[in-house]
Amino acid sequence: MVIDHGDAPSNASYEYAMLINTDSSRINQFVSSMTSAQPFYKVLQSDSLAHIVYYAPQKLTGCALFTKDKLTNDSLIISNNRPCLLMYDKEQNEILLSVTDPDLGFYEGPDDTLLLPDGKRKEVSIYSKKWYATAAKPSIIKLVLKGIWKLKGDNKNVTITFDKMGNSVLQVQCKYGEASQVKLLK
Repeated sequence: MVIDHGDAPSNASYEYAMLINTDSSRINQFVSSMTSAQPFYKVLQSDSLAHIVYYAPQKLTGCALFTKDKLTNDSLIISNNRPCLLMYDKEQNEILLSVTDPDLGFYEGPDDTLLLPDGKRKEVSIYSKKWYATAAKPSIIKLVLKGIWKLKGDNKNVTITFDKMGNSVLQVQCKYGEASQVKLLK
């Protein structure tokens, strides 16, 4: 399958779903679901700030937040301090949240790769970079969540405080691109 984006599309978008180990009956059920009032999944936001999708069968919301400190159209997340990946299952009084920082923190600062005359960066191997053999650095993902939530159980990599607006400020230590699981109670 090939998706032809055309030349410099403007105000265009697309989405696709993959069904694994399926048959024509399940495909028909999926198509029927997607055109109903209760679709299999729903794209809640898809722009330069975030991609947020709700997956109905497991009541999961997945978020790829591309920038920091930008409000999203999400029902739980108000803001974040750095790009991150989130997935959560929110019941009335409980949240199971998974937080990941996809940046392994091998280097900081501006890219030192040479610029070509056309303004693009010269393509180089990562093996030529001085940071290639450095260890990944941990980071703190700071999330502001709507409402007052408290940690359920012990989690030494997570702290939670509350702001003046009655929201929860969650700080999660992330490392090596691994997902950190957080359980919260209302």
